Amino acid sequence: MFWLEECLLQRLRIVPGWLMPRLVQILASAGDDLGRRAGSERRPAALIELLYQAQGRLMEESVRSRRPARIIPLFRSGGQRSRSGRRRATSGETQR
Repeated sequence: MFWLEECLLQRLRIVPGWLMPRLVQILASAGDDLGRRAGSERRPAALIELLYQAQGRLMEESVRSRRPARIIPLFRSGGQRSRSGRRRATSGETQR
C-alpha cells in the first residue's frame, strides 16, 4: 500500500514493474478475478481500489474461518481441597 500511495504522491501514471508481481500475488490470494484484473491494470489509484477489495474479502474469510473456542474449565468439579487436604468451605457452608 505504501508504494502505491507513493506512486500517487509522485504523480506516476503507472506502477513500477518490480511492484506488479507482488501486487498480483496478494490480489490472487483474495480471489482469481482480482489477480486477473490486476494483471492488466497499472494505474496506482485503480490498484489501490483492488487492494481494498482484496482486504475486505480476506477479512471476511478470516471471520468465517473462526470457530468457537473449546471451553477450558477453571476449576475441578466437586469440592476443592486446601493444601492441608481438608475440604474448603464453599459459600453457604461453615467450617467446623
